[in-house]
Amino acid sequence: MAVPNSDAATGTTSLRTDDGPRTNVATQDVCPGNLAEHLALGTYDDVGWALALDALEHPGPAVPGRVDAAECAKPLMPGVNPATFPTDMAANTAEIVRSFAATPQLREEPPLKCFVLAAGCGAATAGSGAPTAASAAPPRVGSPAIRATRSGRVRLKVRCAAACSGTVVLRRAGRTLGRRAFRAPRAATFVVPVRLDARARRSLRRTARQRVEASVGAARRTMVVGRPPLSR
Repeated sequence: MAVPNSDAATGTTSLRTDDGPRTNVATQDVCPGNLAEHLALGTYDDVGWALALDALEHPGPAVPGRVDAAECAKPLMPGVNPATFPTDMAANTAEIVRSFAATPQLREEPPLKCFVLAAGCGAATAGSGAPTAASAAPPRVGSPAIRATRSGRVRLKVRCAAACSGTVVLRRAGRTLGRRAFRAPRAATFVVPVRLDARARRSLRRTARQRVEASVGAARRTMVVGRPPLSR
């Protein structure tokens, strides 16, 4: 059963946990004909972008009345290329579907991470005997320099001090080049192959090497990726 975001009191995505410096805004409050849903708001919808920008540029939360009505006529937010939008969105949707299929599934909600709790991450849970976010080292990405394979894959070394899971993400200049989920049942050092997207593979063929950022959660490392060896 789906409940639409008809108002702040019943909307499925409305925040209703105590008072605070926030506001619940339906995009239709700004542009009545707006049809953006969850995915559109985070990728290309101009109304969602304008509301987020309003909140960032002013003290307190966004105020719909400050958003120019002219935003309603813009189909795409700034930074989205109209010429490549259809193929970019199709690739983005395909990656979301692939991520859902490849990401490990849980049978129950995991414990909250310590950084969302009022007590913070100052101490491990008493008597649990298990490492917490404060005591267990996060996964680390190794190798400051690496060469891509001819198929466009980058083999990244990941080190976990305990059982861990996550997603290795490669980025350059803010753009995601590739990602791959992993899971290790125990402390280990292992290789995660990440396939670069078509645009990144073409770019790498034109240059000898590129500097990219590899990340696993909050852990980040800048590394140099060399182009694959030339075919004989």
